[in-house]
Amino acid sequence: MSQGSPRDLGLRGLVLAAGASTRLGYPKQLVPVNGVPLVRRTAQIVAEVCGCPATVVIGSDAERVARCLEGTGTVLVHHPGWARGLGSSLGKGLAALAAECQAVLVAPCDLPCLSAADLGRLVEAWRCAPAIPAACSYDGVLGTPAILPTALFPDLIDSEGDVGARLFLRRTGTPVTTVALDTAAMDLDQRQDLDDLEAVALPDEGS
Repeated sequence: MSQGSPRDLGLRGLVLAAGASTRLGYPKQLVPVNGVPLVRRTAQIVAEVCGCPATVVIGSDAERVARCLEGTGTVLVHHPGWARGLGSSLGKGLAALAAECQAVLVAPCDLPCLSAADLGRLVEAWRCAPAIPAACSYDGVLGTPAILPTALFPDLIDSEGDVGARLFLRRTGTPVTTVALDTAAMDLDQRQDLDDLEAVALPDEGS
């Protein structure tokens, strides 16, 4: 198994938070989880696991999202072309990090049940084989959060549409280290998800 901290191994954290949340009808980045805006909470647990401030791609509602991240040390990447889809946001973030890392932990901002312990399990699995991606699995499929080595960046930096890390890993047949992570199955896409969220026992901030 590889030794050293995630930061020493060149792992950096990337949170995708540029979308407009049109189906939800309210910016999912701002939804409070235990009193903390979801984007801030996600950036904090990603930073905790990686050992350095997260990079966050912002686009829609950029000013409000940025205010939610004040004081966290987060590195903001403004993406004017966010409406081109998730793939373009992923590419923008990877391009910003490519020169300073060996791999990137990619997390969407809309997973309210995700905890630092969950991401820690993903990192530990990746450390066993850092040259290949690691991804969570739920409902029988691969998904994000995922850890992407820099060798994959050239195929992802110019992505467009909704071909994000999730679809890329499913389509390419690339060997992947998988970690069962049921907490990644619940995301916020529509109003019903907000109702469901109230009935879920959520982890404390940073746990």
